[in-house]
Amino acid sequence: MTRFLTTIQYLSHKQSTARLADDLPAPMIDEAVEGKLTRDALGNGLTFRIPTFDSMQVGDRFLVVMSSFDNNFGTVGQVTGPLGSPEAFVHVPAERCVGFANLVHGP
Repeated sequence: MTRFLTTIQYLSHKQSTARLADDLPAPMIDEAVEGKLTRDALGNGLTFRIPTFDSMQVGDRFLVVMSSFDNNFGTVGQVTGPLGSPEAFVHVPAERCVGFANLVHGP
């Protein structure tokens, strides 16, 4: 089904979505130590996690994107878990992470 929106309806929807996006907590990478990754961590894959926030619901979807000048990867995750205790995480396999090893300093 298609619904046509007036400019005012579109702008109203766009602004409320933008406000919501600004309120989202920063994602975390489980394998990061003091905000940094190692090549060893990339070799095991990475787990991206979004901290729970008030309006998070089971079934919500989110996008994880890793990007550099010579490599990129994206995948969709879905909020899971029991009602009242949602979890949002996605594991990026090692074979997708190792292409970013040139961006990591150290072992």
